[in-house]
Amino acid sequence: MVGLLLMSKPIHTDQFTAVNPLRLTAEASLLRKQESRGATNRRTRESALLIWIFLTIMLFLSSGLENILAFETAFKGYARNSLIYWKPQPSNDQRLDNILNLRLNLRGYINNQITVGFELKNRLFTGDYAGELQQTATINLGRSFFKWRRNIIEENEWLAYSEIDRAWLDYQRGNAQLTLGRQRIAWGTNLVWNPIDIFNPSSPLDFDNEEKPGGDAVRAQYFLGDLSRVELAMELQHNEHLNWAALFRSNLYKYDVYLMLGERSSSPIVGLAWAGQISGAGLRGECAAILPDASNDLNRAEAVAALSGDFTLKNGLYVHSEALLNTQGATGDSCAILAWRAYSEDWLTPAHWSLFGEIGKDLHPLVRLSIAGILNPIDNSYYLGPSLYWSALTNLDLSAVYLYYKGLTFSEFGGNSDMGMLKARWAF
Repeated sequence: MVGLLLMSKPIHTDQFTAVNPLRLTAEASLLRKQESRGATNRRTRESALLIWIFLTIMLFLSSGLENILAFETAFKGYARNSLIYWKPQPSNDQRLDNILNLRLNLRGYINNQITVGFELKNRLFTGDYAGELQQTATINLGRSFFKWRRNIIEENEWLAYSEIDRAWLDYQRGNAQLTLGRQRIAWGTNLVWNPIDIFNPSSPLDFDNEEKPGGDAVRAQYFLGDLSRVELAMELQHNEHLNWAALFRSNLYKYDVYLMLGERSSSPIVGLAWAGQISGAGLRGECAAILPDASNDLNRAEAVAALSGDFTLKNGLYVHSEALLNTQGATGDSCAILAWRAYSEDWLTPAHWSLFGEIGKDLHPLVRLSIAGILNPIDNSYYLGPSLYWSALTNLDLSAVYLYYKGLTFSEFGGNSDMGMLKARWAF
């Protein structure tokens, strides 16, 4: 085709002698590369379209699963689109990208004792800087033993992957319950930071994941009564570390109390948590201590502790605050240097002290305005996140969120990217 394009135009002798043949060859090669790149982009877009069409068809077919299978099933999920305006640091360029999430959740009720769960997480990143956006949106590190994530599209402007986020079998008999497979083991009482959640702790800065991460684990529970139980859980991570912990939960003097003992990344760990109310205000606390051992380089016990409180005023104004102490955190102005180690070793934060605050109010039964933020009182960096939520229809929610970060270059929040997001979420 390139040759036809070149020969379709009359070439005069003086023009021909004035043109370098190597230049013609280079231009033809460049044209072929452009055509090849264009074809690749078209194939990528076609592949993405076929994938989402297939998943949409699965949504409609799911209602007939019970006619195929010999047991009761339940299928639900959501699709959420996030249009994101952001300014990456340190370039401060203005960018516009998009994240499309499709969550598929399936339950199978084999009988009164056995339940199976399967949840598929699909994400599509589009835009000129889709790769950078994916890295920014992936705060929680992948630590599952089984690699159940597959990249579907890997192009400059298109990135898509599917991941099995939950796959478990649950068996109950009498007061005993056993759960095997990829699951979420959520321990703790606080709403932001959970020091005793040793299996897959999450970050409050994770702006695009509604579900907390799951792990490949075995969990056994025995219920001693309506308010008391004992648990034993073991999780195998990608580095072949076996995290395990035993938990006792009970209610004393109208307070929920948790006692935990286990091992995380080969280090012994003990924990305590509690939750209750004082004069109508919720009060919670958690503390975990990592003990020195031959498996770590600690000279003393290190602790992570968080205290939380929330209440609602008579005018409907909701107020929530939390304070976190991490004895391994940075005590100077170079908190960002510890960020990677902090998240990879489950510190919850690289800071020595962290203060969280949130206020919110329903402007209408279907509209809510709120603002949340985190302050590092040592390096004075902070983040603010105002948001507006509207339940537009029964299954359709719309929201607008802005994430603003402020701080010096090596402070905890100084290098983060400001983001403005418009989100639409449809549940089915």
